[in-house]
Amino acid sequence: MLSMSARLWRAAVVWAAAIGMTVATASLAVWQWGRAQTKDRAWAEAQALQHAPVWSADRWPCGAGSASVARFQRVRLQGHWLIDRSVWLDNRSMNGSTGFILVTPLLLTGPSACAGQIVLVERGWAPRDAMRRDHLPPLPTESGQVEVMGHVEPALSAAYALGQEADPPVPQASPAAFVAPIRQNAAPDFWQRWLARDLAVQGQARRLASVVVRQHEPTTAGLHRAWPLGWQGTTPDRHRAYAAQWAAMSLVCLGLSLWFLVIRPQQHDHDVHAPTFQA
Repeated sequence: MLSMSARLWRAAVVWAAAIGMTVATASLAVWQWGRAQTKDRAWAEAQALQHAPVWSADRWPCGAGSASVARFQRVRLQGHWLIDRSVWLDNRSMNGSTGFILVTPLLLTGPSACAGQIVLVERGWAPRDAMRRDHLPPLPTESGQVEVMGHVEPALSAAYALGQEADPPVPQASPAAFVAPIRQNAAPDFWQRWLARDLAVQGQARRLASVVVRQHEPTTAGLHRAWPLGWQGTTPDRHRAYAAQWAAMSLVCLGLSLWFLVIRPQQHDHDVHAPTFQA
């Protein structure tokens, strides 16, 4: 027979586990519901900006002010591609397939008040070759001033990575012989080093914009641009379904806890102490 203290200790542990499971599952339900609402707001913002005026180059803010540009804002910029500073970002998905995103810096020119600023542009996605990882489309070779239409994103597409990636050697050969490196991620500090030559031109105040642009037009051979707008990955409806599942689990935990820890023990005590009658 268990002592009174042992029974109390066991009851306390069971109650703590029951309450912990109920609170944990309820918290997950609230978190998933919040995720759905966040993505709903992002979708509404994206749809509103789809009908807003396109920002031309003369409205693009300079320097740190580029951080104030709203996500999904459509822009039309003029500049020169820095082809020999392009980078392929690995393990990026589009329409359920895995591949690469090409990032090429754009040196702003033309009527922009901040001509000379460098903007990172996600130019498009290319599928992965199952046999050869480095088999990628040739880099676009547009020269001279180009016009790029796209929308603003706060940062480059990012993927989970273990450890720190080493920087590739900065190319010294001509752009025609350049082979863009493949990286898992490319953080802002990497771009400061990778673009050091282009940012340090004498007589010009060049800075790297704090936001990036996902290109829509003009089309480029070998690159796809079915960019997601409003949300990425799991849809709001899927988050709401997850929230409902966690809420149901929380109610089940609460119901089972009340049944096994309160209602059933009371019934048992009632049956034990109930008077018996013999004929």
